Parts: sequence; structure tokens; C-alpha cells
Amino acid sequence: MAIIYTNQSSKKKPAPKSKKFIQAQQEHKKFLLSMGISSKPRKDTPRKLVQIEEAPQRKVAPTSDSIPSNGYKNTIDDYKCTSVWSFLFGEKPDWTSQLNSYSYLLRLERNRLHIDIPVTTLRIQAILRDWQKSKIYEKDYPPIAFQVIDLDLWTFEQQEEYIKSRLRDHIQNPHRECTSEEKWQTEDTYAVMKSGQKKALRVLDTQLEAESWLKSNKGDSIIKRSGKCKRCQDYCTVRSVCEFHKTN
Repeated sequence: MAIIYTNQSSKKKPAPKSKKFIQAQQEHKKFLLSMGISSKPRKDTPRKLVQIEEAPQRKVAPTSDSIPSNGYKNTIDDYKCTSVWSFLFGEKPDWTSQLNSYSYLLRLERNRLHIDIPVTTLRIQAILRDWQKSKIYEKDYPPIAFQVIDLDLWTFEQQEEYIKSRLRDHIQNPHRECTSEEKWQTEDTYAVMKSGQKKALRVLDTQLEAESWLKSNKGDSIIKRSGKCKRCQDYCTVRSVCEFHKTN
């Protein structure tokens, strides 16, 4: 019985969008338009950028997907293509902070224009990319591939402090490496394999667990599957100049 440790890269090219997925996006857009939600920019879309006293040259600009053009003027929507598991797991902190930042900046701009329409609702318009019709009878499984997720709305003071704290961090630590949470980093795993089979017999979190399981079962080898930083690989716009990304 041989125990072989090798690195198995988890980097994959993004899969092309299927016709079914594109059709789902189009149907979702029609649904939103029927509710009076449009992605066309409004005259009160924020243009003035927020500044902080410590560094007046640094500013923040919003890039929200949708601010309603008629009806629902107190609502900010953002479109996300996500997994069913993410939907079932619940609200993501990144989503909440993102839309609260939009809300804060929109309020500044509306105040400038003397528009008295407070934001009261933040929503994610989620397209569930891996939704399967065959699973709709399972407990808690979403009945359709589109879901609306309501997010917590912070107070204006909480929104302001969040934005300023992020700016301070950027200014005071301009070259720091992003945290594991910020990189959406997954941990290494260890796959117990059997000769002649492509699928792992068992995938465990640590090398010791994998060795122990292999000894008491009919495995032949252990393959280390390196974790990945999904945000770095698929979403970061400055990864071409990031030293961490270059060396990983």
C-alpha cells in the first residue's frame, strides 16, 4: 500500500454560459421589468463621491446594478448569479456591506438634489445557476431558479463608519495581503484514491485524517487538493499586479 502525496490544482477555466442559463437571465430581466425595476441610470444615481478627512484625495464610487426607475424608489437591487447552496446558507456579509454602501452614497446624492426618498429596502435578485427542477420536492429547495433575498439595512451612521473604516485600512495598509475571507479562500483537502478509479473514496480536511482513513479502508494513495482563492482567480480586477496572485 503506497501513500503518494501530490498537488492537484483546483484552477479551472470558467465554463461557458449555456443557452439555458442565458434564457434564464432573459426571463429574470422580464420579471424585474414587470415589477417596475430597470437597470437604466436615474438622475439621482450617485455621482458625488464620499471622502474622509484623513485622505481627501481618496474617493469611493458606487457601481450598483439597479436603482428602480419607476415604483420601488426606496429599494436598491443587485443581481447575483449564485449557487443553490449559497441561497440556502443565507445572507452573505459581502452582499450586505455592498448594498449598504450603495444606500449610503445614494442618500448623499439625493440629499444634494433635495430628493426626500429614503432607502428602506435592500434586495439581491439571485439567479441560481445550478438549480435543478428534479430537486424541487426536497426540503427547503427553492421552487424556481430566481429568488429575491432581503438584506439587513444598517443605520446611516453604521454605513458611514463601514465605508470610512475600509478607506482607512486601504490608506494605512496599501500593500497588505488580503485576508482569507476577502480572498474567498478554500482550505486544502486530502483525497483518498483507489487505483483505476477517478472518483475519490473519501475527501478529508487533514493529512492525518486521510492517512487514518486509508489504513482502515481499501485506499491506495492520497492526493492533496490545493485550496483556491476564488475571488482572486475570477473577480479581482487588479490581480495582474498583485504579488500574492503572481506567486500562487
